[in-house]
Amino acid sequence: MTRLLTSLFVLSLLFAAGCSSPEYPYFDRMENVKLQAAALNGNVTIKGDAIIINPNDVGAQLDKMDLVAFVEGNKVAEITQNENAQLAAGKENAIPVVINMKLKDVFTDIKTDWMSLLGSSLQNKEIKYKIEGDIWINLAGQSIKVPFDYEDVEPLRIKR
Repeated sequence: MTRLLTSLFVLSLLFAAGCSSPEYPYFDRMENVKLQAAALNGNVTIKGDAIIINPNDVGAQLDKMDLVAFVEGNKVAEITQNENAQLAAGKENAIPVVINMKLKDVFTDIKTDWMSLLGSSLQNKEIKYKIEGDIWINLAGQSIKVPFDYEDVEPLRIKR
């Protein structure tokens, strides 16, 4: 009887040591970030790929992204993307992020007379922006909130 209990105890220890809890996926960086459009109609679009690392041996699913964009410290956009993208196990996963803003919200110090401003205020201007918020990932049936924080500077090019 003692041998049986000892064997069961050793097997239980081996089983418990082999079962580790999953690690949380995390936001690592942004790649391929570009200011896609800055047009006279007053729209600015920044696109890029959020790199999410899933360190686990099992895949996960990105459910949604709740992000807020700031330019020069001013809130200019709220982004909610319901991606439902698969995150491969043990890999870097690129998830597209699109931010649409109004040019007048980006540069609050600029008047709305676009034509007179093309030669002065907007030339050689840069956009210093920050994106923060949460990404929701489903891992093994558990919803995980992953913090997202990124900031950068992009040159502004006006399309006529």
